[in-house]
Amino acid sequence: MFSLIFTATISLRLAQYGKTKEEWKPGTRLQKIGRRLSEDWFGLIVGNAFGAMISAIVVVWVQKFTLTQLAFNAAGGWAVPAIRELANWLLGETLTQTLGDWLSWYGGNQFRFTFWFLYLACVCDDLGIPNLKTLARRGWRRLRKLNQTAPVGLPTKRSE
Repeated sequence: MFSLIFTATISLRLAQYGKTKEEWKPGTRLQKIGRRLSEDWFGLIVGNAFGAMISAIVVVWVQKFTLTQLAFNAAGGWAVPAIRELANWLLGETLTQTLGDWLSWYGGNQFRFTFWFLYLACVCDDLGIPNLKTLARRGWRRLRKLNQTAPVGLPTKRSE
């Protein structure tokens, strides 16, 4: 935590020496984030951790009792062996085992993923930093702009 606050403070102070008084704007976003971190760091870190932990517990438990999950568990007892045999025949036994190991690893760590996702979202929201959804949306828009087709030929002047 100290390194985050120290880095933000030092970079702001060094940046102000490279600019004239007219160019320097003290209300920058980085300064606001640094101030918020230094003033409310305990509530920001600990409060959001408790909130994310409780939310993750609720999300994981609610997922276990949805109608689709109950139907999948009821049908899964007879369908999983048939799907595994089909995957063994199509992909081979080692690849099927590897995919099964990945899925079981994710199932075992789903609570951790949910906690850290919610925690990061809460901290970003409290600090005013764009969250993952906003950053992904910005990236998608920029990618779409780059992929749009530009005119093939340059306009030419007509001679009269």
